[in-house]
Amino acid sequence: MKTIQWEEYLERKDLQTCTREQIEKEEKEVGFIFPELLKQIIMEHGGQKPVNLIPKYANGTDMSIPCIFHAYSNDKEDYGYTISSATECLVEEDYLNYVVFCNKGNVFVSLDYNVRPIDPPVVMVIRDSLPDDPDHRHFLAENFHEFLDKYTV
Repeated sequence: MKTIQWEEYLERKDLQTCTREQIEKEEKEVGFIFPELLKQIIMEHGGQKPVNLIPKYANGTDMSIPCIFHAYSNDKEDYGYTISSATECLVEEDYLNYVVFCNKGNVFVSLDYNVRPIDPPVVMVIRDSLPDDPDHRHFLAENFHEFLDKYTV
């Protein structure tokens, strides 16, 4: 696997990485088990920007990822960075069984548990499209490991 380069905590000094217990809490909240490699990344780099992890939009242009979710502030959860909070944004609009691990505006990079419950594919969900519109979902990789291999430059 290629090495991801990380930018430190997006200038926020109060963020810290999460524990396995906090990940398990997130998994219970969203109802799915995350890939082990994603768990390792969020425990080590949650809240940090992956500088050289650059997925492609459907039109082929690059998408910079602001951060990998699941970072916590020292005194309480920062809901802008948690997987469950971002996933809830999609559930509220009937995009079911997608688990978001990062986003840029209304484009959510997600695990698609509609396809399979273990080692799901990685997709972009475009929230500006209706859930029944075939363009609301853009396939990125067969699983999280392939996603990292394919888009780490």
